[in-house]
Amino acid sequence: MIVTATKRKTVKDDYAYKHVNRIGEEDEGAHPAHRRESSSFHGDSSVEVSGNEGYECDGDCDYDCDCDDCRVCDQCDTSHEDCECIDCQRCNDCDRRLDNCSCYITSAVADDCDECRFIHPSCACDEESEACGQHQRDAFEDNCYTDCDNTYQHCEGDCGCEIYHECGMNDDSGLVDGEMVSPPLLPAQMAEWSRENYPSEVNTSCGSHQHTSFKLMKDYCIALDRELETYLIQRLASWGKKNNINAGSALYNRLAGDKHWCRKGYRGYDQLITSEKSDCRYQIINYCYLLHGTVEVRVLPAFAQVELNVSAHKELTRAIEQFIEDNKDSLQQRRKTITMEVMV
Repeated sequence: MIVTATKRKTVKDDYAYKHVNRIGEEDEGAHPAHRRESSSFHGDSSVEVSGNEGYECDGDCDYDCDCDDCRVCDQCDTSHEDCECIDCQRCNDCDRRLDNCSCYITSAVADDCDECRFIHPSCACDEESEACGQHQRDAFEDNCYTDCDNTYQHCEGDCGCEIYHECGMNDDSGLVDGEMVSPPLLPAQMAEWSRENYPSEVNTSCGSHQHTSFKLMKDYCIALDRELETYLIQRLASWGKKNNINAGSALYNRLAGDKHWCRKGYRGYDQLITSEKSDCRYQIINYCYLLHGTVEVRVLPAFAQVELNVSAHKELTRAIEQFIEDNKDSLQQRRKTITMEVMV
């Protein structure tokens, strides 16, 4: 089901963060088409809302329409109305192709042509004469019309009909599927950016991912703890109940960790050594240090109400901050700090 994003009571975040440095947000959904021009917009084939994939047409894309004006002969690659292929012509008199037309066997005979043949040379009667192939063809071309049997559609987008880009860039919907990706923001800046860049429509295929960077290497290492996933799930589940999020909704389905793009389970070691995007990132938490220097949390859905989205990200950011604060003095985390500094 597709729902239109709506506004709700404004949420602010004036919390003083000691560990979280910057956050980034990736909001998937159907966005106004003009956002495609923004460097913050990225096409995403996993987003299926409007049906218009958010990839910029490079000009080489074939349009798809059904109008006759865009039918092209597959032999000469010209409009079927302008085609001059002899195989696509029909005789005006008998409605047959050249190979089966007999209208000009005798009428096209040329007296001065050595190739035209006389059936009865002794009497030289015109009725029994047979025009050569070239003169029959010339006469046929003077009295024929174009009827291409084999054509294909090739639209340049200027025919005036309702068209569909093969690249997925529909012109008539006003929306395009993809995601808006924020620059690194202070936590206090996130709400304003989200409200200005949130998608117009969302469904259950859409997520709202958050990247978090930290002020110290030690803070990142504390976030590497396996218990962070359990802690975040509990905090977000409690937030959902507090905000009357319906049971069985996208939030709880994602928190259950049974979605391909945000599975439960710790893969921190695999993710830390990955310098390119790979399948190991499809967990609730993705430790993409080499790629972005951040911890990515992929569990939040894109809510229909933008203020719910703002509130969820605020809760997530505070939960991460609280986890770091609660575990900052543990011996286990100090060991992880040393290990990660060696890796880096």
